[in-house]
Amino acid sequence: MKKTTTFLLLILSFFVFGQENLLDTSFGTSNGQTNFSFYNSNGQPTGGVLFHDSVKLPDGKILSVGVGVIARFTSNGILDSTFNDTGYKLISPVGNYLRVLPSPDQHFVLLDIAFGGKILKIDSDGNPVSSFTNYNQSASYVDIDLDNQGNIYLLKHNNYNYYVTKLFSNGSVDTSYANNGSLSLGNTYRYNKLKSNAQGDLFIAGKHQISDSNRRILVTKVNTSGIIDSSFATNGNFLQVSGTYSGDYSQLEILNDGKILGATSGSFCNGSNCFGLIVYRLLPNGTLDTSFRETGIGVIPIQSNSDPSEIKVLPDSSYIISGTGIRSFYAIKLNSNGDFDTTFGTDGKIITPQISPEGYPAYNIGFEIYENAIVLVGIHSIWYGSSTQYIGVLRKYFFSETLSTPVHLNENDILLYPNPVKSVLNIQSSKKITNYKIYDIKGSKVQDSKLQNSEAVNVENLKSGIYLIYLESDELTAIHKFIKK
Repeated sequence: MKKTTTFLLLILSFFVFGQENLLDTSFGTSNGQTNFSFYNSNGQPTGGVLFHDSVKLPDGKILSVGVGVIARFTSNGILDSTFNDTGYKLISPVGNYLRVLPSPDQHFVLLDIAFGGKILKIDSDGNPVSSFTNYNQSASYVDIDLDNQGNIYLLKHNNYNYYVTKLFSNGSVDTSYANNGSLSLGNTYRYNKLKSNAQGDLFIAGKHQISDSNRRILVTKVNTSGIIDSSFATNGNFLQVSGTYSGDYSQLEILNDGKILGATSGSFCNGSNCFGLIVYRLLPNGTLDTSFRETGIGVIPIQSNSDPSEIKVLPDSSYIISGTGIRSFYAIKLNSNGDFDTTFGTDGKIITPQISPEGYPAYNIGFEIYENAIVLVGIHSIWYGSSTQYIGVLRKYFFSETLSTPVHLNENDILLYPNPVKSVLNIQSSKKITNYKIYDIKGSKVQDSKLQNSEAVNVENLKSGIYLIYLESDELTAIHKFIKK
């Protein structure tokens, strides 16, 4: 009998563990949460929804990708019925979409790790972009990132010989990069995360596994021409050589001042705290920034399992990091010095209930920010058909109880024009705007200033692409998108 492949809503019981007083009960389909699964003809959940990554669209919707499926949710956490009439698309032959990233041309680049690996591009409706040539050279694909021009950097390996390949925004190989488009990183290190800065330099994180009990944090820098930058750290490689045991998952974020913020799970003893989430910050030259957590590196004892999934830098230069706890999701907020922002959640942390029973894993895949709230996205598991099957989860939390009622400038308060803009962006507002900051699609601040009597912003020096402008009045704030021609 053919299985029914219709998404239905699944309501499960939870082991209470998180800051549920912060849950936005108006979100989703079940008091602050959406669960989604396939069901069989008898109405029993079968799972089958293994998501790996998500991205927030300019209109606030969330596009999620995974094994054989692309789904789109409204900003309220409901399957978007305008997307393929059902809110999702099943992919055949089955792709295994590990990453989805926005590109400056308003499309999205996918990393498919099925069938030897592939890079492709889709629009917000999940349709292939015909002008993009899919890249497909057999290897184990690990990660991708894009620079501000939409160039694509691919991290892959063959038998643990790692390579970085650079593609143009149309999918063709940039043969001027490194050696005919690819740089060999060798097999000494194990890499799992790649991040580019505004200039096109690459930072690649992983570990140096000397033995099962000796796994050192690693960051390698590659310059814009595809050569390891020997001026960074020691011969191009930062290695934390003492007291650390690096986990298998790394995250990186490049800050506006050129510093590198990193996170991994593992152990690094700091007083009585040893196990949890390891966070560190490097100076642009690859040495530890001792203004961060006093030594440049430290462990945050969230839970014994604290694999990081995503890092984002907020406009006030604070950081939010999300990840996987003990069958739960977590998010923490740190200030620019690496200390907890205690106004966020409970003492700087938001931790969900344990959303799978003991013995059944749950994984956070990232988060999206909506003004004063965070949507945690991930999967949890059930037993069905003699195997573990996965069910998607979206949960929304306010940053704090005092922010449970949004205070912001709405669409009727602000008008930006022309949009798209070539040189001067005009701002018409019912409130007096005092400051503005402009961020590119990677979250890097590219321009900011005070606004006194002027109601116009000169953006002529910005490169073509999508930007967010963060506007501040005396008491309120707003974030709007504009396109630079």
